[in-house]
Order: sequence, then structure tokens, then C-alpha cells
Amino acid sequence: MRLGEAIGLDRADADLDGGVLTIRDGKFGRSRLVPLHPTVTSALCGHAARRDQLCPSPATTRFFVSTAGTALRTSGVDHTFAQLTTALGLRTPARRPRVHDLRH
Repeated sequence: MRLGEAIGLDRADADLDGGVLTIRDGKFGRSRLVPLHPTVTSALCGHAARRDQLCPSPATTRFFVSTAGTALRTSGVDHTFAQLTTALGLRTPARRPRVHDLRH
């Protein structure tokens, strides 16, 4: 999945009972189904439960939301990803990776 596809997921696009994500308007405007491994489905179920507990009335229908309950932005996710990979020692502070870097 591309970052834009992930942060663009709506709650209705995540069929966690069936273990499938629906990607709408992906690359070249195509839609597709993405089957999930049971461990991923379980992790997303945990995320959804915690998200709903922490933000019961979000300002968006997106599956992944900010701490304020708003849609995530690519720049914010890239920044957080860079901080995490640097802290984990996967990259040096001089070379701040983007989500795109590890996808390829």
C-alpha cells in the first residue's frame, strides 16, 4: 500500500471481519481489494478499538486519525516515520527517511 492510500482509508473501507481492505482511487484511479494476514487484521482491530476509545467523535470518517480526530497528512506521517526510524537506528539523523524509502 502507498502512504496516500493508507491515510485515505475510510472506516467503511476496512472490512476487519472479512480481513480485507478496499483501496479506492489508488494509482491511476484504480480501486482494488487487499487481503490481510490474520496478524494484520488483529493489529488493525486493536487499533480501531483504541482509536474509538481515545476519540469517540472524530471529525472525519478516516480509519487512521490524528490525536485531534482529524485526517492524517502525508507530511506529518513522513515526519513521524523519520523520527521513529532514526530513534530505532535504522537511519542516521543526516539522512531522514520517508515512508516511501522503506516501501521500495
